[in-house]
Amino acid sequence: MFGRRIALRNLLELVCALCFVVALALVPLADLTALGKPRRSCCCSVPP
Repeated sequence: MFGRRIALRNLLELVCALCFVVALALVPLADLTALGKPRRSCCCSVPP
């Protein structure tokens, strides 16, 4: 049916995808919201 290399590659892709989902679930919410905000330059930032 499938070659061993193809089955192994699919298994590794599945493990990588599951690790990514678990890692996203463990990231604190503040870090996720900080990723979406634009960065400000240190020398030119003006307080709001």
